[in-house]
Amino acid sequence: MIDQRGMTLIELLATIAIFSMIVGVSYSLFSYVQASWTITETAVSSESDVQELKMVLTREVAAPVSLTKSAEGVRFESQDGSSKSMVIQAGELKLFKYDAGGSNQQLLHDFALSIDRMELLDQNKNPVHNGTGLTEGIAYFRFFYTTEGLKEKHHQITLPIDIFSP
Repeated sequence: MIDQRGMTLIELLATIAIFSMIVGVSYSLFSYVQASWTITETAVSSESDVQELKMVLTREVAAPVSLTKSAEGVRFESQDGSSKSMVIQAGELKLFKYDAGGSNQQLLHDFALSIDRMELLDQNKNPVHNGTGLTEGIAYFRFFYTTEGLKEKHHQITLPIDIFSP
């Protein structure tokens, strides 16, 4: 009688081929899930950074009496004589506070959102030129930023600021 407990070469090759297909499909699925996770994480992070920008500007730049655009950024004058300025340094948006004399500078906030550029707009949403000041009405800040993902996306956000005349 012949002992038939072993496997033939054809059975072994078929098993290896099936196992290779299962591993290939699993790897493709894992790569897809990982890419989706990264894209979602980037989108959530960007949205969180935009919300931070809105919240801080609403809190820190409430009720300025004047806004002045310069090459460095925008300066906000308050009713108490203090001022704040918002500048972009190496792609990072920063908010500084100055005392009533304007000499002591203190960093109030370093925003996580990487800003490409910002514009100050008047109440008709026309760009304000350097050296021009706004003393009443509504002004708008327009921020331009880029998000990374499968492909680069360019976004903009416009925030209104009420200017109160003393």
